[in-house]
Amino acid sequence: MGNLKIGDRADSYYATVWEKSADGQLVLNANTGMPIRNPFPQYLGYFQPDWQFGFANRFKVKDFTVNIDIDGSIGGVMNSTTIEKMWWGGKHPSSVLYRQEEYDAGKPIYVPEGVVVTGGELTRDVNGNITSDTRTYAQNSRAVDWQAWSQNYPYQARVSEAENKLFANVFDRSFVKLRRVSIGYDVNKLFKLKHLKTLDASVFGYNLAMWKKVPYLDPDFGVGNDGNLQDPSTRYIGLSLDFKF
Repeated sequence: MGNLKIGDRADSYYATVWEKSADGQLVLNANTGMPIRNPFPQYLGYFQPDWQFGFANRFKVKDFTVNIDIDGSIGGVMNSTTIEKMWWGGKHPSSVLYRQEEYDAGKPIYVPEGVVVTGGELTRDVNGNITSDTRTYAQNSRAVDWQAWSQNYPYQARVSEAENKLFANVFDRSFVKLRRVSIGYDVNKLFKLKHLKTLDASVFGYNLAMWKKVPYLDPDFGVGNDGNLQDPSTRYIGLSLDFKF
């Protein structure tokens, strides 16, 4: 909240990011090949979605009763601690990239995409706004240790999907979820039990499918960041019987 400015929405998200050149390229340390943090938190979007929607319908298919609930949201951003920790702990599926090649070569082989500063100067005002940028650059050619990179770049600062899809830890939280499906049938029409008016049997399921942009996680956990390690969403499938005498 301390980073909010006059006119901002209350759900504006500011966070530490990596330094970029004027044309948006990642600026790397010429001596180490590692990224450099921007000292001023940057605006990354809104936590709240732009739109939320829901669709619930109940209809008949011959003697079967079908209920379908679909909902979702469009817009909003989230940062994932879960994915950051996966990179840091070597549990992310992509954390094995370059490991074997680096082991075979006996030296770092991964060359990050970015630029190094060759001259000029960047100046900012007290609020972090750039007042002058005369920096000149050259493309980075320094290889870095893969483990060091994967434990720093997607962990020590926020990386958007637009900046780097592989290493992103800030995501569009849009999703569409098949929340519930149930199919019911009055089985008493088959058995003709004298003391029952109806015997409704239903097969149902919750969280059956989801279409989303954020990998591995369920963005439907609430508004804000994934501040704790998140378990996968639980899918429920069951059977119910409803007796009417």
